[in-house]
Amino acid sequence: MGSFRSSAPDLNDRDRGLFADFMVGGKQQKPRRPSSTIQKCAFGEGCRKVVISKNLGNVPMPKPSDFCDIRSPNGGWWDCCAHHQCDADGCYAPRKYNVLKGRHFIYCPKHKCIREGCERSHPSWQQYCTTHTCVKPDCGVIVEGDEKLCARHMKCAYNSCPSNRIRKDGEYQPFCSRHSACATTQCTRDKKAGSEFCTLHTCPMSDCTKRCIGDHFYCSDHICESDMCRNPRTFYLESQNVVLTRYCPIHECRKPSCHLSARNQTYGYCRAHNCEVPSCNNLKMIDPDSYPPLTMCRK
Repeated sequence: MGSFRSSAPDLNDRDRGLFADFMVGGKQQKPRRPSSTIQKCAFGEGCRKVVISKNLGNVPMPKPSDFCDIRSPNGGWWDCCAHHQCDADGCYAPRKYNVLKGRHFIYCPKHKCIREGCERSHPSWQQYCTTHTCVKPDCGVIVEGDEKLCARHMKCAYNSCPSNRIRKDGEYQPFCSRHSACATTQCTRDKKAGSEFCTLHTCPMSDCTKRCIGDHFYCSDHICESDMCRNPRTFYLESQNVVLTRYCPIHECRKPSCHLSARNQTYGYCRAHNCEVPSCNNLKMIDPDSYPPLTMCRK
Protein backbone atom coordinates (compact mmCIF):
# COMPACT_ATOMS: atom_id res chain seq x y z
CA MET A 1 0.00 0.00 0.00
CA GLY A 2 1.39 3.29 -1.03
CA SER A 3 1.82 6.24 1.29
CA PHE A 4 -0.60 9.23 1.39
CA ARG A 5 2.04 11.42 -0.18
CA SER A 6 2.54 9.07 -3.13
CA SER A 7 -1.24 8.53 -3.58
CA ALA A 8 -2.24 12.26 -3.44
CA PRO A 9 -2.96 13.84 -6.81
CA ASP A 10 -0.53 16.32 -8.21
CA LEU A 11 -1.56 19.98 -7.64
CA ASN A 12 -1.13 22.60 -10.24
CA ASP A 13 -0.04 26.13 -9.37
CA ARG A 14 -3.62 27.41 -8.93
CA ASP A 15 -4.61 24.52 -6.67
CA ARG A 16 -1.43 24.87 -4.63
CA GLY A 17 -2.32 28.50 -4.00
CA LEU A 18 -5.84 27.66 -2.87
CA PHE A 19 -4.55 24.85 -0.68
CA ALA A 20 -1.99 27.14 0.90
CA ASP A 21 -4.70 29.72 1.65
CA PHE A 22 -6.84 27.00 3.19
CA MET A 23 -4.04 25.74 5.42
CA VAL A 24 -3.30 29.18 6.82
CA GLY A 25 -6.96 30.08 7.26
CA GLY A 26 -7.08 32.45 4.29
CA LYS A 27 -10.33 33.33 2.51
CA GLN A 28 -10.78 31.98 -0.97
CA GLN A 29 -11.20 34.84 -3.43
CA LYS A 30 -13.45 34.59 -6.46
CA PRO A 31 -11.58 35.19 -9.67
CA ARG A 32 -12.46 38.44 -11.42
CA ARG A 33 -11.60 39.46 -14.88
CA PRO A 34 -9.63 42.68 -14.67
CA SER A 35 -10.42 45.29 -17.27
CA SER A 36 -9.90 49.01 -17.43
CA THR A 37 -12.50 51.63 -18.39
CA ILE A 38 -12.27 55.38 -18.77
CA GLN A 39 -15.19 57.22 -17.20
CA LYS A 40 -16.18 60.31 -15.27
CA CYS A 41 -15.67 60.42 -11.55
CA ALA A 42 -18.64 58.76 -9.81
CA PHE A 43 -18.95 61.72 -7.43
CA GLY A 44 -21.49 63.25 -9.81
CA GLU A 45 -22.10 66.66 -11.34
CA GLY A 46 -19.69 68.30 -8.95
CA CYS A 47 -16.64 66.54 -10.40
CA ARG A 48 -15.62 66.66 -14.05
CA LYS A 49 -12.42 64.65 -13.67
CA VAL A 50 -11.87 61.50 -15.72
CA VAL A 51 -10.75 58.31 -13.96
CA ILE A 52 -9.43 54.97 -15.16
CA SER A 53 -11.13 52.32 -13.08
CA LYS A 54 -10.81 48.54 -13.01
CA ASN A 55 -13.98 46.53 -13.36
CA LEU A 56 -14.06 44.37 -10.26
CA GLY A 57 -17.54 42.98 -10.77
CA ASN A 58 -21.04 44.10 -9.79
CA VAL A 59 -20.78 46.00 -6.51
CA PRO A 60 -23.94 47.71 -5.14
CA MET A 61 -22.02 50.63 -3.61
CA PRO A 62 -19.59 52.84 -5.56
CA LYS A 63 -16.06 51.48 -5.61
CA PRO A 64 -12.99 53.53 -4.66
CA SER A 65 -11.74 53.14 -8.22
CA ASP A 66 -14.89 54.83 -9.53
CA PHE A 67 -13.75 58.10 -7.96
CA CYS A 68 -10.96 60.40 -8.99
CA ASP A 69 -7.78 60.56 -6.93
CA ILE A 70 -9.11 63.57 -5.00
CA ARG A 71 -12.30 61.81 -3.93
CA SER A 72 -11.09 58.25 -3.30
CA PRO A 73 -10.61 57.52 0.43
CA ASN A 74 -7.90 55.33 1.89
CA GLY A 75 -9.32 51.84 2.16
CA GLY A 76 -12.34 52.76 0.06
CA TRP A 77 -15.14 51.45 2.29
CA TRP A 78 -17.37 54.52 2.17
CA ASP A 79 -18.98 56.30 -0.73
CA CYS A 80 -16.74 59.32 -1.08
CA CYS A 81 -13.86 61.15 0.52
CA ALA A 82 -14.14 63.01 3.80
CA HIS A 83 -14.16 66.33 1.96
CA HIS A 84 -17.38 65.40 0.16
CA GLN A 85 -19.12 63.29 2.78
CA CYS A 86 -22.43 64.34 4.33
CA ASP A 87 -21.76 66.41 7.44
CA ALA A 88 -24.34 64.51 9.52
CA ASP A 89 -22.84 62.33 12.25
CA GLY A 90 -22.30 58.75 11.09
CA CYS A 91 -23.25 59.41 7.48
CA TYR A 92 -20.76 58.78 4.68
CA ALA A 93 -23.06 59.41 1.72
CA PRO A 94 -22.09 62.02 -0.89
CA ARG A 95 -23.35 65.54 -0.38
CA LYS A 96 -26.22 66.77 -2.54
CA TYR A 97 -25.19 68.90 -5.48
CA ASN A 98 -26.54 72.46 -5.70
CA VAL A 99 -27.25 72.94 -9.39
CA LEU A 100 -28.13 76.62 -9.02
CA LYS A 101 -24.86 77.56 -7.32
CA GLY A 102 -22.63 74.98 -8.99
CA ARG A 103 -21.36 73.50 -5.74
CA HIS A 104 -22.35 70.95 -3.12
CA PHE A 105 -24.44 71.37 -0.02
CA ILE A 106 -22.86 70.07 3.18
CA TYR A 107 -25.50 67.35 3.64
CA CYS A 108 -26.70 64.41 1.57
CA PRO A 109 -30.31 64.36 0.25
CA LYS A 110 -31.42 62.28 3.24
CA HIS A 111 -30.16 64.76 5.86
CA LYS A 112 -30.62 68.06 4.02
CA CYS A 113 -33.71 70.24 4.55
CA ILE A 114 -36.18 69.56 1.72
CA ARG A 115 -36.53 73.28 1.01
CA GLU A 116 -34.72 73.94 -2.27
CA GLY A 117 -31.60 76.01 -1.69
CA CYS A 118 -31.56 75.53 2.09
CA GLU A 119 -28.12 74.55 3.42
CA ARG A 120 -29.31 73.29 6.82
CA SER A 121 -30.00 69.81 8.14
CA HIS A 122 -33.31 68.76 9.66
CA PRO A 123 -34.29 67.02 12.92
CA SER A 124 -34.93 63.28 12.76
CA TRP A 125 -38.69 63.68 13.21
CA GLN A 126 -39.27 65.88 10.13
CA GLN A 127 -37.80 66.58 6.69
CA TYR A 128 -37.22 70.32 7.06
CA CYS A 129 -35.00 72.42 9.30
CA THR A 130 -36.16 74.47 12.27
CA THR A 131 -35.70 77.71 10.31
CA HIS A 132 -38.40 76.59 7.88
CA THR A 133 -40.74 75.39 10.63
CA CYS A 134 -43.74 77.44 11.81
CA VAL A 135 -42.84 79.28 15.02
CA LYS A 136 -46.29 78.81 16.56
CA PRO A 137 -46.04 76.49 19.59
CA ASP A 138 -46.94 72.85 18.85
CA CYS A 139 -47.39 73.53 15.13
CA GLY A 140 -44.33 72.13 13.34
CA VAL A 141 -45.63 72.70 9.78
CA ILE A 142 -43.26 73.81 7.01
CA VAL A 143 -43.38 77.48 5.98
CA GLU A 144 -43.21 79.12 2.57
CA GLY A 145 -40.36 81.35 1.45
CA ASP A 146 -38.87 83.43 4.25
CA GLU A 147 -42.04 83.41 6.35
CA LYS A 148 -42.02 82.39 10.01
CA LEU A 149 -45.60 81.11 10.04
CA CYS A 150 -47.25 78.28 8.13
CA ALA A 151 -50.12 78.88 5.71
CA ARG A 152 -52.76 78.34 8.42
CA HIS A 153 -51.25 80.75 10.94
CA MET A 154 -50.51 83.34 8.26
CA LYS A 155 -54.21 84.07 7.71
CA CYS A 156 -55.70 87.45 8.62
CA ALA A 157 -57.51 87.44 11.98
CA TYR A 158 -60.51 89.30 10.56
CA ASN A 159 -63.43 86.83 10.42
CA SER A 160 -62.83 84.46 7.49
CA CYS A 161 -60.48 86.67 5.50
CA PRO A 162 -58.31 84.49 3.21
CA SER A 163 -55.50 87.04 2.92
CA ASN A 164 -52.19 86.78 4.76
CA ARG A 165 -51.08 88.98 7.61
CA ILE A 166 -48.65 91.78 6.98
CA ARG A 167 -45.29 92.17 8.70
CA LYS A 168 -44.17 95.44 10.19
CA ASP A 169 -40.64 95.87 11.58
CA GLY A 170 -40.23 92.10 11.38
CA GLU A 171 -43.33 91.39 13.47
CA TYR A 172 -46.55 89.85 12.17
CA GLN A 173 -49.60 92.06 12.51
CA PRO A 174 -53.00 90.50 13.31
CA PHE A 175 -54.54 91.57 10.00
CA CYS A 176 -53.85 91.75 6.28
CA SER A 177 -53.13 95.04 4.52
CA ARG A 178 -56.85 95.64 3.89
CA HIS A 179 -57.93 95.00 7.48
CA SER A 180 -54.89 96.62 9.11
CA ALA A 181 -56.03 100.10 8.13
CA CYS A 182 -58.30 102.27 10.27
CA ALA A 183 -62.01 101.51 9.69
CA THR A 184 -62.78 105.22 9.38
CA THR A 185 -63.72 106.12 5.81
CA GLN A 186 -60.76 107.31 3.72
CA CYS A 187 -58.30 106.87 6.60
CA THR A 188 -55.21 104.84 5.68
CA ARG A 189 -53.46 104.89 9.07
CA ASP A 190 -52.68 101.63 10.87
CA LYS A 191 -55.13 100.42 13.47
CA LYS A 192 -54.37 100.96 17.13
CA ALA A 193 -53.70 97.67 18.93
CA GLY A 194 -57.02 96.16 20.02
CA SER A 195 -59.08 98.75 18.15
CA GLU A 196 -60.70 98.92 14.74
CA PHE A 197 -59.47 102.49 14.39
CA CYS A 198 -56.17 104.32 14.28
CA THR A 199 -54.80 106.29 17.24
CA LEU A 200 -56.26 109.53 15.88
CA HIS A 201 -59.77 108.09 15.58
CA THR A 202 -59.73 105.99 18.78
CA CYS A 203 -60.95 107.46 22.07
CA PRO A 204 -57.85 108.20 24.21
CA MET A 205 -59.47 107.25 27.52
CA SER A 206 -57.83 104.30 29.26
CA ASP A 207 -58.73 100.87 27.80
CA CYS A 208 -61.26 102.41 25.41
CA THR A 209 -61.20 101.23 21.79
CA LYS A 210 -64.29 103.05 20.50
CA ARG A 211 -64.29 105.59 17.70
CA CYS A 212 -64.31 109.30 18.49
CA ILE A 213 -67.54 111.18 17.73
CA GLY A 214 -67.22 113.07 14.45
CA ASP A 215 -64.24 115.38 14.73
CA HIS A 216 -64.36 115.32 18.54
CA PHE A 217 -61.58 113.88 20.69
CA TYR A 218 -63.66 111.39 22.72
CA CYS A 219 -66.22 108.66 22.09
CA SER A 220 -69.89 108.85 23.09
CA ASP A 221 -69.16 107.06 26.38
CA HIS A 222 -66.58 109.60 27.53
CA ILE A 223 -67.55 112.97 26.06
CA CYS A 224 -69.52 115.53 28.07
CA GLU A 225 -73.27 115.47 27.31
CA SER A 226 -73.50 119.23 27.24
CA ASP A 227 -74.16 120.54 23.75
CA MET A 228 -71.08 121.49 21.76
CA CYS A 229 -68.74 120.50 24.58
CA ARG A 230 -65.61 118.53 23.59
CA ASN A 231 -64.33 117.83 27.12
CA PRO A 232 -64.29 114.40 28.79
CA ARG A 233 -66.70 113.48 31.55
CA THR A 234 -65.61 113.41 35.18
CA PHE A 235 -65.56 110.19 37.15
CA TYR A 236 -65.55 109.11 40.78
CA LEU A 237 -64.89 105.99 42.81
CA GLU A 238 -67.75 104.02 44.27
CA SER A 239 -66.91 100.80 46.13
CA GLN A 240 -63.59 100.57 44.30
CA ASN A 241 -65.36 100.96 40.95
CA VAL A 242 -64.82 103.86 38.58
CA VAL A 243 -68.13 105.54 37.77
CA LEU A 244 -68.45 108.02 34.93
CA THR A 245 -70.64 111.08 35.33
CA ARG A 246 -72.56 112.71 32.49
CA TYR A 247 -70.69 116.02 32.40
CA CYS A 248 -67.24 117.54 32.39
CA PRO A 249 -65.98 119.66 35.35
CA ILE A 250 -67.16 122.87 33.66
CA HIS A 251 -70.73 121.70 33.15
CA GLU A 252 -71.15 119.70 36.35
CA CYS A 253 -72.47 121.04 39.66
CA ARG A 254 -69.67 122.38 41.83
CA LYS A 255 -71.22 120.93 44.98
CA PRO A 256 -69.07 118.00 46.16
CA SER A 257 -70.64 114.61 45.45
CA CYS A 258 -73.27 116.19 43.21
CA HIS A 259 -72.97 115.26 39.55
CA LEU A 260 -75.99 117.04 38.06
CA SER A 261 -75.71 119.60 35.30
CA ALA A 262 -74.88 123.18 36.29
CA ARG A 263 -77.91 125.46 35.96
CA ASN A 264 -76.50 127.96 33.52
CA GLN A 265 -73.88 125.65 31.98
CA THR A 266 -71.03 127.92 33.10
CA TYR A 267 -69.17 126.34 35.98
CA GLY A 268 -71.82 126.85 38.65
CA TYR A 269 -74.27 124.77 40.63
CA CYS A 270 -77.24 122.67 39.67
CA ARG A 271 -80.78 123.96 40.25
CA ALA A 272 -80.92 122.21 43.61
CA HIS A 273 -77.79 123.97 44.90
CA ASN A 274 -77.63 127.27 42.99
CA CYS A 275 -78.96 130.53 44.40
CA GLU A 276 -82.37 131.23 42.88
CA VAL A 277 -81.49 134.76 41.92
CA PRO A 278 -81.25 134.50 38.11
CA SER A 279 -77.98 136.40 37.81
CA CYS A 280 -76.27 134.65 40.76
CA ASN A 281 -74.14 131.53 40.51
CA ASN A 282 -73.43 131.14 44.23
CA LEU A 283 -74.32 128.21 46.46
CA LYS A 284 -77.60 128.37 48.37
CA MET A 285 -77.54 128.82 52.12
CA ILE A 286 -78.25 125.53 53.81
CA ASP A 287 -79.89 125.56 57.26
CA PRO A 288 -81.54 122.33 58.39
CA ASP A 289 -83.64 124.20 60.99
CA SER A 290 -84.91 126.79 58.55
CA TYR A 291 -88.47 126.70 57.42
CA PRO A 292 -89.26 127.25 54.70
CA PRO A 293 -85.91 126.10 53.25
CA LEU A 294 -83.42 128.75 52.25
CA THR A 295 -83.31 129.41 48.53
CA MET A 296 -80.64 132.08 48.24
CA CYS A 297 -76.98 132.58 49.00
CA ARG A 298 -75.53 134.78 51.75
CA LYS A 299 -75.61 137.81 49.52
